[in-house]
Amino acid sequence: TSGEIVPIKQLCEGEKILSINLDSMKTCQAECTAIYSRSSNTAFKLVFESPGELITATPEHLFFVLTEKGFEEKTVEELVEGDKVPIVISDNPKAANHKITFCTLKQKTAFTPSPEEKFYDLVIPSTQKFVANRLIVHNSAARFQRIHEETVEKYYQRVGEAMNAFVGIK
Repeated sequence: TSGEIVPIKQLCEGEKILSINLDSMKTCQAECTAIYSRSSNTAFKLVFESPGELITATPEHLFFVLTEKGFEEKTVEELVEGDKVPIVISDNPKAANHKITFCTLKQKTAFTPSPEEKFYDLVIPSTQKFVANRLIVHNSAARFQRIHEETVEKYYQRVGEAMNAFVGIK
């Protein structure tokens, strides 16, 4: 809420952070209700042209990309050089609203991070978006939860089918 730029690993649940409503193209403060950190075997360094932003992300993290159809979500793995992503620009971080413009992905490089390197994701229920290194990104944690729930459901379905087969129920 102070408007200061804070490393993501220093954020706390319950804090208000910079977010955006892509329909209105207006920034807002939104509550972070959960913070996830994890390791990854693969990551990408993304370099964007002017203003020269850099972000490191896992292959499945979602970004918003401007296309002829409007905004589309793409995973980092799906991003290609030349994709345009929204970025927040402000001379005054404490301002109520910030200018939104676009920057172009200049370079995407895969690498193997050290086991100690952590990747963070935030849950922002009101907007599903947050600003990281001035780039507007999607909070992916809810997607991981849905994938986990689907995996558990499929597992129990297979266990049930195996048990039915074992006892001779079709």
